[in-house]
Amino acid sequence: MLDTQEFLNLMDHAIRGPKTVYLAYKTKGGLDIGERHLELYSLTPGREEAILRAYQLAPEEGWRYFMLDKITGLRIGKAFQPRQKVQLALGELEDRYNPWPEEWNDDVVE
Repeated sequence: MLDTQEFLNLMDHAIRGPKTVYLAYKTKGGLDIGERHLELYSLTPGREEAILRAYQLAPEEGWRYFMLDKITGLRIGKAFQPRQKVQLALGELEDRYNPWPEEWNDDVVE
């Protein structure tokens, strides 16, 4: 898994490009679904975690949503011409990307 600062640095580079990213992702159950090639567009609040809206170029093309806390790897691709306005700023990510919330602890709740 990426550390927070590494993730934010890579996302900043991709947003400013704008550049595509290759994203490694896992499902809610922890299953690695492999790498996705994406154009990044926006960040949306989810029920539990912020959700990244992107246009997926591969393996299948189409609009997709990715929970930030399920991203396990990220690398930068090439510059792209946006399909629509990119509505994503690094400040949004800094405020919302926190894979280990402060209130998290090891206490067992019964």
